[in-house]
Amino acid sequence: MRLIETFQVQSADFVQTVELDGIFASIRLIFNIRSETWFINEYKELDTDKTLLGVKIINDFPLFLAMKTRIDLPGDFMIIKEDESLTDSIGYDNLNNGYNLYYLTADEVLEWKVENGL
Repeated sequence: MRLIETFQVQSADFVQTVELDGIFASIRLIFNIRSETWFINEYKELDTDKTLLGVKIINDFPLFLAMKTRIDLPGDFMIIKEDESLTDSIGYDNLNNGYNLYYLTADEVLEWKVENGL
C-alpha cells in the first residue's frame, strides 16, 4: 500500500503524475462544490492514453473496481479514513488530512476482495 499525496490545501482542482507498478499516469482530482464531493476527474495512463473519467471518491472501497478492464493499472486506489474523529464523509478539508488516498497493489486488492466477500 502506497500513500498518494494530494494537494487539496493548494487547490480544489489539481493534477499530479505518478508511477504505479511501472505505469505512469496523470491523475486530476477536483472538488465539486455542488455535490460537496471529491472526484478523480481524469485518470490517464500516459503511455497508452487509456482514460477513466468522473470517478467519485468514496472511502474503504477500490475506486476503479468496476472499470478495471478499461485500464492497464494492476492495482487500485482506495481512500482510507485514518482519523476517527472526522465525520463519515470526505469533505474539502479532510482529503489527505485524515482521509488519505492510497494505491493498493493487485495482491492487496485481491486480499481486500476476499475479506469483503467479493
